[in-house]
Amino acid sequence: MSYEFVCPKKEFGKKEISKAQIFFRNGDYFELSKNEIVDISLQFYDTLIANERGFSPVVKSGYIKCKFNKLAPKYDTSLLYNQKDYKKDRKTYLEERCVNEGGLYYVRLFDKYNWHDGIFGDIIAYKDGDEIVLSFQANKIYGKADKEYHTVTAPNVTKSVIEKINLDFENCDGIEIFREEILDMQLNFEERLEWNSHCFIRDLRNGFIRLRFDEDITWRKADIYCGEKKNTIKNFTKRLCGKGVDDIDICHLYVTYNYAGYCLDREECIGVPDIRPIEEQEHEDENGICYHVSGYAKKENDGSILIMFGKKKEE
Repeated sequence: MSYEFVCPKKEFGKKEISKAQIFFRNGDYFELSKNEIVDISLQFYDTLIANERGFSPVVKSGYIKCKFNKLAPKYDTSLLYNQKDYKKDRKTYLEERCVNEGGLYYVRLFDKYNWHDGIFGDIIAYKDGDEIVLSFQANKIYGKADKEYHTVTAPNVTKSVIEKINLDFENCDGIEIFREEILDMQLNFEERLEWNSHCFIRDLRNGFIRLRFDEDITWRKADIYCGEKKNTIKNFTKRLCGKGVDDIDICHLYVTYNYAGYCLDREECIGVPDIRPIEEQEHEDENGICYHVSGYAKKENDGSILIMFGKKKEE
């Protein structure tokens, strides 16, 4: 079994960026509108790092040139420890904060659909005329930067390493299942990572989860049939298996790991692709809805539920 996953490196141009968020190490951040970004050029390390339920790149060198406006962007949500000075003279405040205080390390770049890419780096800001240049500095701890693709190593997902899994359905329904309820499981991944609206994630190739719901687990978070039915084991089973066996529309698994102790959680988003041909995926049902089929679920004779990923149900 390979534990290394790969994906192509992305390129970023000024035209594709609709806005940006710039983060400081103390948790503060500010927003930049599209017209405040003058130019951008980024070169990335090969290795990805964990971030936002997936994996994100680190910049080896390059820059983001900015020209701060006096007025904040529309719907500005910036969070800064000195909001009074920010609102009084935004341009001066941001210039002084970036150049003199520093501490910049993370940037989110948004496209026109409001999806974003999170990128890390060691950033030093300096003033060049009326512009502020966010200059990314090389740091050998991140390794090499000579490949055309990213790599990351990640462990297998087994019952012994998880706390719970949130089954995320295409219509935004969700059911949490816990390690104690999982009788057996095996998840097999594609080698190539996929971009998932904000970072790179692993995709399932195939696999299964066999579970038995525990009635004593009363703290489960769930929302089925868009909140129109009660969260009961009977309804959970019906949502998965229908009248006994049915296609599943699970599109993601949100895995919470049995991690490093109290208040230090690690959650990973795993994609569960549609198994049908592309032409069938684009077909709408009788209600005009494009649905998702990622496998099937079956209620077994012993009351357990078998969820099969990457495999069609037997006709």
